[in-house]
Amino acid sequence: MITPPLKRLDIVIVDFGPLVENSSVQCLVRPALVLQPTSMNNTSTTTIVCPLTKVKKKLFLPYHIELSQRFGLRYDSIALIEQTTVIDQSAIIKRIGHIDDDSVAADINRGLLRTLGIHESESSASAPTEGGGV
Repeated sequence: MITPPLKRLDIVIVDFGPLVENSSVQCLVRPALVLQPTSMNNTSTTTIVCPLTKVKKKLFLPYHIELSQRFGLRYDSIALIEQTTVIDQSAIIKRIGHIDDDSVAADINRGLLRTLGIHESESSASAPTEGGGV
């Protein structure tokens, strides 16, 4: 398990398992973005992540969020918010970075809301964060 505990918006390397033929679901070892709140990561053996890809396709989709190398990535990448999934924390190989930019964090939050079909006007909070911060 990663120590210290995972934080929301950490970037980690995850083993998503073997290649599935004729599937669009991300697999193999790749970076991922931790979406689960830090408080939940401290008390759970699982976490919620979305895979990242360096293939820049479908950037017009509101749930494909661009992330730059400045966050610890080897390549500029795309967060595939629509592929958000639960993994066991034991599948995490290492932590490589963290999103510390409020604007990018807000884009991620908007992408999550859109992926779940929640319009920002329907949400009592404009961003699903804990303790009011990112």
